[in-house]
Amino acid sequence: MKKKLSFVVVIVSMILAGMLIGCQNQEAAKTAAEESVLPESSVQEDAAEESSAQEASEAAAEEKEESSQAEMSEESSEATEASEEIKEDVPSVIGTDTGSETQAVIEVTNGLPVAITSILFGEPFGEYMGANLLPEGTVLAPGETKTMYFDPQAANGAVDYNVYLVFEDGATATLHSFAYDNMNAVTVKDSGSVIYIEYVSLASGEQKSSEMSEYIIKYGGSGGGDGDQGADPNAGCIDDAPTN
Repeated sequence: MKKKLSFVVVIVSMILAGMLIGCQNQEAAKTAAEESVLPESSVQEDAAEESSAQEASEAAAEEKEESSQAEMSEESSEATEASEEIKEDVPSVIGTDTGSETQAVIEVTNGLPVAITSILFGEPFGEYMGANLLPEGTVLAPGETKTMYFDPQAANGAVDYNVYLVFEDGATATLHSFAYDNMNAVTVKDSGSVIYIEYVSLASGEQKSSEMSEYIIKYGGSGGGDGDQGADPNAGCIDDAPTN
């Protein structure tokens, strides 16, 4: 009988020990689960903090870029305004628009490789010599076109005028018997021997050139050019052509 009781006691002890161990295992598993959750939450918080920091950095960079672009735009605007002011200060005309019915309005193009610094009208055989029609401090640059106003009545009332040119290198040239009343556009050119003009005649609509006339005036000979300007050996000669 004692043996049976001892056996029962052993069995019950084993059962209780097993239950105790099971409870301990469950508690340990619960604790481990809780501990495993805490790092995940911490990682999420860290990720959120990193994301916020990145967003703040990107926002700061974007703000800096916008500020830089605004400054560049403002500087560009100021530069454009300054450029426009400079352009407004530089006259784009030759002579003065008097509004007179007798004045000639001519688009003059510089077809030479050097700038023209002075344009003057004068009588071929008279003492009259007008002032430089180019505004002070300006030139007619190579390839540039400007509107020229010339009123013969306001000048000296003469009919025939030469045009005297001065170039930036100091050379000069004379365009003889300038047909100001028969053109509305003219190009100054260089043949290599003489300075001459090309234009379309208002009277005939034909292309005219003073090259031959100017050549004859300078070097002598007979005949005339194909333009309206007749050759006159006594009218003078063209000075040294501008050099490159």
